[in-house]
Amino acid sequence: MIKQNKFNEYFKTVSEAFGFDILTDTRKRKYTDARFVLYYLCRENNMRLEDIQEFLKDKGYSVSCTNIVHGHRNISAIIDSGRDEELQELVNSAL
Repeated sequence: MIKQNKFNEYFKTVSEAFGFDILTDTRKRKYTDARFVLYYLCRENNMRLEDIQEFLKDKGYSVSCTNIVHGHRNISAIIDSGRDEELQELVNSAL
């Protein structure tokens, strides 16, 4: 229950920050980046991959564990490189 509440908080924060439905079923970059940020926030909060999958499934979106791991690594690399200050601010404010 606590993790689901935290997931919902992250989901709301990311959706509002990006300004669109991040679970739109598309591979367009802006949508995948937004979902990757959500995965990153959840994993940094020590959520299990299976929990993230379940919470997304409850919202009508299916995702593989591999995709969650890939998204987390992708956002980690961007943050570590310092390439996107706006993204860093979003993550810092959410965590």
